[in-house]
Amino acid sequence: MSLDLGRDLDLKVHRLLFGQTDMKHVPGYSTNFTACLLVEERLAALGWTRIATERDRSLTSVTLRHADGRRVVGQGVDQFEATCKAAIRPEVTRTGRDL
Repeated sequence: MSLDLGRDLDLKVHRLLFGQTDMKHVPGYSTNFTACLLVEERLAALGWTRIATERDRSLTSVTLRHADGRRVVGQGVDQFEATCKAAIRPEVTRTGRDL
């Protein structure tokens, strides 16, 4: 089992994308539709847009594109997990620290 699954992934998103240090109340970003919408809203605020979601038998890939043309891909068992994995990539979280 990957360390990026479930709670561990949610904690990384909470810390890296949202800059939160309070780890007591962390939404289920990688498993919950509404919480994942918060991730997409934060990504949009940082200039990222989800441009593609591809699914095969067991894997979903989400591609994000930044306003400057950069792209990142995250893969997971569903769209929520794949979005969160893309969101914590260094190319994305570095943008957040630069703002």
